[in-house]
Amino acid sequence: MPIIPLAYQHDSTSLFRAIRHLPFACWLDSGKPKSHSGRYDIITAAPERYWIHKGKTTQCFNEQGQALESIDTAPLWPRAYR
Repeated sequence: MPIIPLAYQHDSTSLFRAIRHLPFACWLDSGKPKSHSGRYDIITAAPERYWIHKGKTTQCFNEQGQALESIDTAPLWPRAYR
């Protein structure tokens, strides 16, 4: 997994614009500079693995979209949700 150090930027908008075309691009915005309580932005894209949950099943896929594993998650749910 490549980790690329980035120089600090006051506004993370330009960083996200650079990766928003990649699969599963996601930006968890702290709200800074408009919010004084924000501290970190998290920007990510193109995961090696991802999970999709439908009904009572969760499937794991690789970056090519091939299903690797399927799990029945119903036994893991609290009784109130069954």
